[in-house]
Amino acid sequence: MLYLWAEWIHDEAKEPVLLISELDGDRHEVRKVQVYRDGRAAWADGGHETDEIGLGEVAVPSLEFIKRASGVQGLVRFVGGF
Repeated sequence: MLYLWAEWIHDEAKEPVLLISELDGDRHEVRKVQVYRDGRAAWADGGHETDEIGLGEVAVPSLEFIKRASGVQGLVRFVGGF
């Protein structure tokens, strides 16, 4: 599994500032957590989605592409758990 941790720098109060995703070998999201500026967190996995958060429907692009396109900063890490 590949784990993507990304800090999103922006001024939007309603958007998350930390995005954490567990990706499978094809870079599709398996689990996801979003943390907001006010400390609130939302999560999704194969058995749990809400109107606020759900798993992506397409493969997640490379971190380099995400950084260029959106101002997101972050790292990709291989770790043993979520």
